Amino acid sequence: MPDASGLLGAVGPVAAALAPVALLLFVALRLRKRVYYPHELLSPKDDGRPAAALFRSLRLHYDTAIDAACAVIVGLAIAGYPGPALWKGPATAIDASRSMLAGLRGDRPLDEAARLLFSDGTLRGQAVFTLGWDPLTRRNTVRDVTEALEDADSPQEFAMALESSESFMSADYGLLSELSRRGYGGLTLLTDDASAEGLGVDVRRLSAKPPRYLALASAVWDDERERSVARFVTAGGAEIEALWELIADGSMRRAKPEDYEIIPSPSGFELSFKGQGLWAAQWDGRRLPFAAPGRPEPLSASGALSKRIVAALGSIGTKARAGEYGIVVRDGGGAGARGFVSVSRVDEEPYVLPPRLTRGAVVAAGMDRKADLALGESSFASPEAAIPFYLARAASGAAVAPAPRPRASPVRVGEGFLYAAAGGRRAFVVVPPSDEYAPSGRRTVVEAGTVPDRRLLVALALASLYGLKLWLAARLRGRR
Repeated sequence: MPDASGLLGAVGPVAAALAPVALLLFVALRLRKRVYYPHELLSPKDDGRPAAALFRSLRLHYDTAIDAACAVIVGLAIAGYPGPALWKGPATAIDASRSMLAGLRGDRPLDEAARLLFSDGTLRGQAVFTLGWDPLTRRNTVRDVTEALEDADSPQEFAMALESSESFMSADYGLLSELSRRGYGGLTLLTDDASAEGLGVDVRRLSAKPPRYLALASAVWDDERERSVARFVTAGGAEIEALWELIADGSMRRAKPEDYEIIPSPSGFELSFKGQGLWAAQWDGRRLPFAAPGRPEPLSASGALSKRIVAALGSIGTKARAGEYGIVVRDGGGAGARGFVSVSRVDEEPYVLPPRLTRGAVVAAGMDRKADLALGESSFASPEAAIPFYLARAASGAAVAPAPRPRASPVRVGEGFLYAAAGGRRAFVVVPPSDEYAPSGRRTVVEAGTVPDRRLLVALALASLYGLKLWLAARLRGRR
């Protein structure tokens, strides 16, 4: 029920909506004419009841009465009535990303979240959801796990149930708005992400563990060494314990010493192979699958500007042809498209290319949201401007090519999933994003989203009233 102060705020919109109706009624009464009929032409009827005059007035002005009712409904809707549909109560969402499993069993962020659900009185009785990732569709999901919580007798049992049902790859906080659209209010997020800040969401930060990880930084083909090179970064004393070769069915065999070379680096180490393949690095008892790229296809070009760029790149563009896994440099839009690098020419270059695309080199750039690279005179004059194209080509010869929709069920391999070859596509692996191991530090705003209003209810009320108006018009036609 809306309070009295809220209803007072609706007086203005309702009065404004009623003003045209009142004006039309005034004009109709001013233009009304009384017609006199001889009494002998009228059939005798006793209408001496007090209500008879009221019914005659309604027959004369039913349309005005219905218009006034519709105006009141429209005015209330403008003022925010009826209120948002929060009929399902509060809800709690659990971050089901890879970082929630960091640490020893019983002392992980996931275990802390399970204990909170059992011990915190403000969370008890709420609907519980997980923000996870579906390996079949390869999309982030929100899943109801309230029943699993009710069936569990202890936090440990609930945590084990989540481990067996969730992939723990990544989480999309944007899916919290879906809970708002379903009618949940008072949302709470349990996460170990220290950069998460709630906007309409109560963020409960769990204890994050000291960083200890082994993560893949890059995997490219090295033309000079004629080898496939995978570079890894480590932290917290993590080291590679063993290397495994992945078989198509998900099984693994221990790599032989002659299969690879390992070279330490200041930030970790690098593994190099003679050719492409699928492998898994073992550390702390975990296994991280990765793909070693093969020799990439030469660059190809589409468009006048792209042809000039590819021709200027020299050896990697002289035999340009479009291959199944090659990179096509093209003019115009299509930023982010797999297998393409879209370029555009700009007159002003107030920005620089992202350092990850230039290996730290400073390269001037413009702004064009429709293209991957917006280049001008300064960038064309810089030799480092060629680096993004070399990196794109080096990474294009991956041993795997992701299919839009996997046709085979994925196989769990350590911290990732292996997708078997199907439909002309080679097998490939998917692993958690890098920020699940090394947080980027960027501020993340977690929004609850907008709660659905009751526009459908208002529309149905208006449709019913105007339907009544049409019915009365047909019923009373010729009876006034």
